[in-house]
Order: sequence, then C-alpha cells, then structure tokens
Amino acid sequence: MLEPDHEHGDARASRRSSSARSVSWTIGLTLVLAGIAYLLTRHANHALQYLPLLVILACPLLHIFLHRGHRH
Repeated sequence: MLEPDHEHGDARASRRSSSARSVSWTIGLTLVLAGIAYLLTRHANHALQYLPLLVILACPLLHIFLHRGHRH
C-alpha cells in the first residue's frame, strides 16, 4: 500500500505563511506610506527640514535590511 505523501501538507502550510507574511508587509508598507503622505501634506514645513537627515539615516538602514536576505 502507498504511504501518504506528507510533503504536500508542509508545502501548503509554508505557502500559506509566506502569503500571510506578504499581506502583513503590504499592509505595513501602506500604513507607512500613508503616514508619510500625511506628514508631507499637513506638516510640509516641519517634515522637509529633516529630509537631509532622513536620507543619511536611510543608507545604513537599507544596508542592514537589504543584506538580511544573504543569510549571513
């Protein structure tokens, strides 16, 4: 008799968690972009004075988060 293939269930669960993760990232990114849009439309004078600092801070943050996918 053939044994049941348990790999399909694991793959389905993995796909589901990956899908949930991408949905949560999409929601989070949308909230961040909405906050940025709010700051730029309602508080442009205050927000734009920190723009050079934000550009400088973005460099190390992008370096840290983008190299996370290299698995080391």
